[in-house]
Amino acid sequence: MTGAEIITQFQFLVDDDNTSEAQALILLNIAYKRLLASREWNFLNKGISSDTVASGTSAYALPSDFLSPMKITLQNSANLSDYYEMSPVPWRRRLEYASSDNYFYIDPVNSNYVFTKSPPASRVGWAVFFDYLYEPSDIASGTSPIFNSAFHPIIAYEMARHFWYNEQDEKSRMFNNEMNAEYVLMLNQMQQWDERIGNSMEPSLESISPWPGAINTL
Repeated sequence: MTGAEIITQFQFLVDDDNTSEAQALILLNIAYKRLLASREWNFLNKGISSDTVASGTSAYALPSDFLSPMKITLQNSANLSDYYEMSPVPWRRRLEYASSDNYFYIDPVNSNYVFTKSPPASRVGWAVFFDYLYEPSDIASGTSPIFNSAFHPIIAYEMARHFWYNEQDEKSRMFNNEMNAEYVLMLNQMQQWDERIGNSMEPSLESISPWPGAINTL
């Protein structure tokens, strides 16, 4: 579904066609971004490899669409089997890991990811693979959500939830129990679909967090 089609579905759900397209797009993207931020979706996985280890340099710019970190892998371009992984630690605990070169942290003020210790001279020139969860661009009238089209209607339901906050005098026409039940069902199905994406790479029945033990501590 395109943004325009999602807005049409939203207008059907709330029985309202007076909201301007501009305001509807604002409401659509509020709903979209809140849905994306609700969990660590596997479909938001992304990686860049534009950086290389520089001598005496420990801070590198975050991608413009960065949302949260997963891991860093340093790889020797001359010997691809020669690599090692670095795990993220919370910014406030960065000094605890200052003597180890196996960790990095996020410096949100300066929009950098930072090695807790500069890699040794032997790794200068190695490629830096930075894996992270990314924040997609806003949806426009002619563009679509990035996830599977089967779940695009959930954004219309999320829009209806927010629309109801401004129209509480008309509760009978807003986000009622039946609509909420459909929303919850669709959200659960979307989560199961997303977990299948993650579990296709992991031998587990549960969704694997990209940041074990530290994901909520930044």
